[in-house]
Amino acid sequence: MKRNVVRSLVALGTVSAACHDTPQLAVRTTNHDVPRMEQLPPDSLLARLVATVPGFGGLYLDETGRAAVYLRDVRQRAAADTVLAAYRPIRVLHGEYTYKELGGWFERLSPEVLGLFGVVLVDLDEAKNRLLVGVVDSTAAAAVRRVVAHLGLPLRAVVVSIVRPFHSSSGPGPLNAKMRPLLGGVGIDLDDNWAPGPSCTLGFNATITFWGQGIYSGRSVEERSFITASHCTRTQGGTEQTPFYQPDFPDNFVGTEVSDPPYTVLEVVGSDLNRHTCALNSVCRASDAARIAYAPGVPFHFSIARPRGFGTRSLEVVGELPIIAEGGIEIQGAPASKVGMRTGWTGGVIGMTCGDVTVLEGTHLRTLLCQNIVTAEASGPAGPMQCGGDSGSPVFWVQAVQIGHARLLGILTTINARLLGILWAGNDNLSPDCGTDFVYSPIANIEAELGPLRTSLARR
Repeated sequence: MKRNVVRSLVALGTVSAACHDTPQLAVRTTNHDVPRMEQLPPDSLLARLVATVPGFGGLYLDETGRAAVYLRDVRQRAAADTVLAAYRPIRVLHGEYTYKELGGWFERLSPEVLGLFGVVLVDLDEAKNRLLVGVVDSTAAAAVRRVVAHLGLPLRAVVVSIVRPFHSSSGPGPLNAKMRPLLGGVGIDLDDNWAPGPSCTLGFNATITFWGQGIYSGRSVEERSFITASHCTRTQGGTEQTPFYQPDFPDNFVGTEVSDPPYTVLEVVGSDLNRHTCALNSVCRASDAARIAYAPGVPFHFSIARPRGFGTRSLEVVGELPIIAEGGIEIQGAPASKVGMRTGWTGGVIGMTCGDVTVLEGTHLRTLLCQNIVTAEASGPAGPMQCGGDSGSPVFWVQAVQIGHARLLGILTTINARLLGILWAGNDNLSPDCGTDFVYSPIANIEAELGPLRTSLARR
């Protein structure tokens, strides 16, 4: 599934727990303003539904995993069924509004409410065939409704709800053990941390190929690296060569920050080379990601640490989850997991895709464009899905492989991972630094900013 299945906006008025310096700025001066509805990749499932199914109003996976599609005219079921052949049998719901209508209203509403105090999110909610605006209190709700009326949008098309805000998920955590070879999901530290022990999570290992210089001139060189959250470095948005350690400082040096793109104003070019307008009074990037070059001799695997049990929050590593590819099923209602140094292996379902997430740091607004949000399932394990220290966690889709007679016995012989991105923020509905929802930067956005990465043993 392409990255912009749903176009939503999240304006988060909370202070980042990372407490880093003001993001560095880089100005991109382009006057193009292509409507987002016209930017859908032509080969995406959503684009085909919009183009070929009259009155299409939204697509999601329901609680049983069945594809549900909104149609203004339910007699267009055959057209939808053709596009969604891989998801049969589909469920058809009557939609009051078309996706094109909702997308157009979203384009008008989101920039108007982004700067309002107390607005937490605005989403084109495909599961409700409505626009959803999340706010912290009734005062913010009233302000949003005034904007909706001023714009002349249908009041029935916009749902305003009280929600919890998000915050960056970095901070002191348990003293994770030293691990070699290094794997995604283990705790990492930098030299100016405010507390002993790891403060963030290693996302995933990667190599990047570039043309060498000096004695390597004319030859391609692979640099061994790992990816973590940009706000886990000394300065979010700017390459200042932050040294990293595993598990902690001052011993166990493992690498140095080499790529952490600056924030831009006005516009950002995403993974699909489309332009996404940055909100007024904000600076933007497409991912909260930085690349750390490994020190010579530090071993790693293209794998994620596998804790003992999903949802148990155990930090005991009992194996590896090999990364076999990038990308998975990223539509609303699809499952997603993460492994973090604070809460271990947890996961839920994708609640929103391609959301613009804004965090207030002091007097500065920092926006990350086209992010995905994962929410806990009501029937899933109780307790937090993320806590402070899980920033940088690899987010992935589990692919279970059964071989031979093991299938008859129902025994999973191998569990692989398809890499979706890295976690960088979560809500605090359970405690000051723990919650049931998290935000992640998609892998496509990360590579759009850091360059093409090799993240598994499979060659591109």
